[in-house]
Amino acid sequence: NGSIDGVSKNFNGWTLSLGNNIDLENSEWKPIPRFAGAFDGKGYEITGLNVNYTGGDFNSKTAGMFEKLVSPGQILNLAVSGSVQAADKLNYVGGIVGTTESGSEIRFCRSNIAVKVDAENSTTNGMAYGGVAGKVQGAISNCLNEGTITVDNIKNKCYIGGVAGQVGSAADLCWNTGSVTASSTANKNIYTGGIVGYGAATNCYNNGSVTGATGKNKYVTGGISGNGNVTNSYNLGAVSGQGAAGITGKGTVTNSYYVCKLNDTDKK
Repeated sequence: NGSIDGVSKNFNGWTLSLGNNIDLENSEWKPIPRFAGAFDGKGYEITGLNVNYTGGDFNSKTAGMFEKLVSPGQILNLAVSGSVQAADKLNYVGGIVGTTESGSEIRFCRSNIAVKVDAENSTTNGMAYGGVAGKVQGAISNCLNEGTITVDNIKNKCYIGGVAGQVGSAADLCWNTGSVTASSTANKNIYTGGIVGYGAATNCYNNGSVTGATGKNKYVTGGISGNGNVTNSYNLGAVSGQGAAGITGKGTVTNSYYVCKLNDTDKK
């Protein structure tokens, strides 16, 4: 829970490593609030993660196994499976980490976490939800998402992605096989993508279905990115929703291709 002997720690300067697989047995997990150390999974897996931030009895606006990765924090070589559920005023939600600072990094991680968010009461005008991470301001590369991402009742500007909801610098060498689904009736910008909702992607691959919100011209859906430049990437997952595109809903496309259904019509 981010403390030692009851004293809160951010673990700056520490390296914490797994030495075996761990089964959390679906016991309720209280996310680590701020982590600045190095967490090295060594290729082992944590199963049975159960984060349930739906009751309003929490102080954070972020959720995941870790709430926030702060500089110079690292999460490396880690696999996690389980579920993360969030509601009320949860603005940044990811399977492994809710949000990251510039100067941090997530590399070689795998998330098989079902992320489910009821965003009706979220307050930030730029919410971010993803399978590995919600909002990423540091580096993210070589990460895989296998879990489902479902975000309902979106009321404000929102970014939803299979790997990350929003990235500051390009997601690199990431791939997604989980379904990504967003729904809303609000007249707000909502960007949904197979890899990232908002931001650039390079050397990425998506094979999960991407279902964006429908009914408003401000909704944009892409097989790789909802809104961002995409390079050296490909998409095989079906894309549906307002403004559905095989690679990116908005942005440039370089050396990338798609073979998939767009709103139930075969395209390539």
